[in-house]
Amino acid sequence: MPTMFSLALLAGGYLVSTPLLLLLIGLFFAIMLTIAHHRLRVEEDPTVVALIEALPGANCGGCGLPGCPQFAEAIAEGRAQPSDCVAASEETIKAVAEILGVEATAGVPRRAVIHCGAKFRERLRRPDYIGVATCTEMNMVAGVQGCTYGCLGLGDCARSCPFEAITMVAGLPVVNYRTCTGCGQCIEACPRGIITVEEMIDDPLLVIACSSQDAGKQVRANCSVGCIACGVCAKLDPETCEVPANLCTVKYSAERYGRTGDHEPAVEKCPTSCLLLVGAGIEDPHELVERKTREKVARAAARAAQQQRIAASSASNDAPKPGAAVDADAPSGKEDTQ
Repeated sequence: MPTMFSLALLAGGYLVSTPLLLLLIGLFFAIMLTIAHHRLRVEEDPTVVALIEALPGANCGGCGLPGCPQFAEAIAEGRAQPSDCVAASEETIKAVAEILGVEATAGVPRRAVIHCGAKFRERLRRPDYIGVATCTEMNMVAGVQGCTYGCLGLGDCARSCPFEAITMVAGLPVVNYRTCTGCGQCIEACPRGIITVEEMIDDPLLVIACSSQDAGKQVRANCSVGCIACGVCAKLDPETCEVPANLCTVKYSAERYGRTGDHEPAVEKCPTSCLLLVGAGIEDPHELVERKTREKVARAAARAAQQQRIAASSASNDAPKPGAAVDADAPSGKEDTQ
C-alpha cells in the first residue's frame, strides 16, 4: 500500500519527503480505523454498563462467573440475583436493585471457615522443612508433619485472598470476618482442603477447628488441639454436634442450629479446645485455647504447690519436737525376767 501511494504521488509530479509520507500513511490508517470502529461497534446495554459501575469490581469469581462484567450481564438477563455477589455490601445491593427496578433482598452472608486450630507449637512431630515456602510444594513432601490433614502454615490461602481478609498467626490462618466476602479463592489455594465457605446463620458461628480423621490416640500423638471424638460436644449440644466417626461434625441447619448461648457449654467443655466460635465480633477465636492453656498450667502449679505443702506438713509431724527428753525410768513395756 505505501509503495502504490508513493508511486501515485510521483506520477503526479509531487516530490514527498519520507517523514511526510509516513505521516500521510498514518493519517490514512487512523481514518480507516475510526470508520471501522463506528461501523463495527457493538451497542452495549446501558443497564449492563450501569450495573458494572455499581458492582464492587473485585472480579473475585465468588458468584460463579469470571468477573463483574459477566455477573452484570447475568443480572440484567435475570440469570442471577444482586445478592449473589458475595463482595457486595448492603448499599451495593440496594444500588443494583434500584437500577433493575426491583426490591433489594439481602442474602445470608457466606464466610470462610478454617478447619484447623493448631499453631506451630501445637503441631507435634513436625521436623524442619527445607524447600519452596508454599503449602502446595510442602504438601508434596512426605513426613513434613505428624498430622496429614492439618494446616501446613505457609500462607497460600492468605496470599490468594483478594480482600486481604486472612492473616497468618504463628503458622495458622485467621479470618477477619468483617472483610471476608466468602469468594472461595482460599479454598482453591489450600492443598489440604481444610477451608470451607459456610452461611453465617449466626454471628458468632460454631465451627470445628480440626480436619483429622485419625483415631483419638493418633490425634493426641500428632496435635495437642485436635478432635479426639470424645463425644462431649454431642452430649451437651446434640441438636448441632454429632460424632459419626473420628471427627465432630457441626450441622448448619437454620431450624436446629439455635443461638450462640446454646453452644457455649460445649465450647467450654471441649477437652482439646477444637470447638470454636468465630465471627465479626471476635478478634482472636483461638483466645479460648490460650486461656484454657493458662488455666491448665495454673491448676497444675496449684496442685504441685499443694502436694509440697502436704509433704512438708507430714514431715514436720513425723519429726521429734525440739527439747523433748526421753524418761529413763519409764517402763520399757517388757517384763523383767530376772
